[in-house]
This record gives sequence, structure tokens and C-alpha cells, in this order.
Amino acid sequence: MTMINKDKEIKAIDIIRSALAKSKNPCLCFSGGKNSLVLMNYLIEHGPPDLLIIYIDTGLEFPEVQSYIQKMKKLWKLNLIVVKPEEQFNETPKNNDCPCDHRKKETIVRILSQKNYDCVFIGDTSESLTSLSNAVISYPELLSVIVKPLFQFTSNDIWNHIREHNLPHCSLYEKGYQKIDCVSCSHRNKIPENTLIQDDEEIIKEKLKKLGYL
Repeated sequence: MTMINKDKEIKAIDIIRSALAKSKNPCLCFSGGKNSLVLMNYLIEHGPPDLLIIYIDTGLEFPEVQSYIQKMKKLWKLNLIVVKPEEQFNETPKNNDCPCDHRKKETIVRILSQKNYDCVFIGDTSESLTSLSNAVISYPELLSVIVKPLFQFTSNDIWNHIREHNLPHCSLYEKGYQKIDCVSCSHRNKIPENTLIQDDEEIIKEKLKKLGYL
């Protein structure tokens, strides 16, 4: 079995502890995706027990994500709140952005300005970039610091962590979705992503089992 990259893990934990030591009112943005799941797992282990977790429901999410969010809230006893945009956006977003991108930006800016969160944890990795980072950067008066402990992680690192810790992930990944956002901008592979990270030894063993040698 492929193991977690310990150097990256140590770095992520150091970033989390350093950020929490400087923060009075931190929160985590949890999308229901694999990256924020791994980050949430680290924060539960190394962060405060009452850390606020924010899920932004743009109104464009998969039903499976909605169900998964509520399942995780009960299963892990999360201090989780669901927030929605105050209004529906009828205009076409600029630069052909997905509508959910605009709704997330508006919602996170509103929440941060109302609650004065000084530290916002986001599950960005080396292969991803969320709109939430740009939203906060565009509004420096929010006085919120975006923290990305997983910035060195690859998709393989994420799946290795999920498998090693047996974390319950959204069922959409089993259907081949590579990235889970809203219904219109999520990407699907022909083969589920988490089956693509098996190492050669596991693949060989599986083939030998099917041939009756194991």
C-alpha cells in the first residue's frame, strides 16, 4: 500500500499549528470534496474541538454532496453550519465562470465580514485553486488570512491519506468524478479517480487473484 508522504504531512501540521496559535477566531471551509475532507481530518486532530466549519450551499450542488455533508456532520459531530447566497444571481458571470463561483465568493465575503473570522482554512492543493482565496484577497478590509496547509499535496497524496485513515468520502468519487463542485462544473473520468492511484504491486496482486494464483 502506498503510504502518506510524511514530510508533506509534517509541513501541513506545522502550518495548522502556527496559524491557530496566531488566530482568535478560525474557521474551515468544507466543500464536501476530498481535499477539504483531508484538511478537516487534520484540523480535528490538531485543532480546537469547537472549530467552526462552513459549507457554502450555492443551490447548484449535487444531491449526493448535500447528503454527504449532513452525514459527516452527524458522524463526526461537526460544528458545521450551512450558508447560502442571500440572492439568486441571474446575470451571466464574467469570463465564462461557473455560476457557483460567483455565489461562493459573495457568500464567503458576507460571512467573513459579519463574523470577523481572522483565519480561514481552505483545502487548496498543488493541483487546485479555489475562488475563495481570490475573494478574500480582493477584500483586504476583511482582515482574514487564508491558510492552505495542503499546498504541497498532490491528488495522489490526498487519496493516500483518505485510504490510510479510511476516511468516508463522497460517493460521487466512486462514480468517476475527479473534482466535485456544482453540477455543471464538476469533472468526471471514465474510471473513478481513487482507482487510478493503486500502485503497481496492488494492480499485479489483483490480476493474479483473478487468474486464481492467490
